[in-house]
Amino acid sequence: MRATTLLVEPLTRPAIELSASRPPHALPVHVNRGQIERAILNLCLNARDAMPDGGTLHITTRTAIRWVARDDGGRGRFPVTYAVVEVSDTGPGIPQRLHEKVFEPFFTTKPAGQGSGLGLAMVRETVVAHGGLVELTSDPLGTTVRILLPLC
Repeated sequence: MRATTLLVEPLTRPAIELSASRPPHALPVHVNRGQIERAILNLCLNARDAMPDGGTLHITTRTAIRWVARDDGGRGRFPVTYAVVEVSDTGPGIPQRLHEKVFEPFFTTKPAGQGSGLGLAMVRETVVAHGGLVELTSDPLGTTVRILLPLC
């Protein structure tokens, strides 16, 4: 976590407060570290861009349980414990009607020339390739994107 905040800090604006919190113990996951760091960095850059006049960018690491459908043809669901990296901002939020669209390749809410529309698509593709999930919540007070990776 400290390494990630060191990467993000120089990219933020002076009016953006950067904060981070994590559990006192490590959360073991089996991932390509560079790919996951790029995904987190991408989320942080999106958060920064959503707050041109300043705000708060918060990175949280914790665990969470999600109920997952069985993939072996069995009925029902079972609990999976994930390591969660959550990136939150206090920007204006993303309208509900765009929540799924923002993960599509080449879709962007940024003005022309300021975004390729590949960032969130790459984040989702990377996380899913590692057996994880991506969740998004947003309202007029800000946006939170969670990367969930299965614990080892």
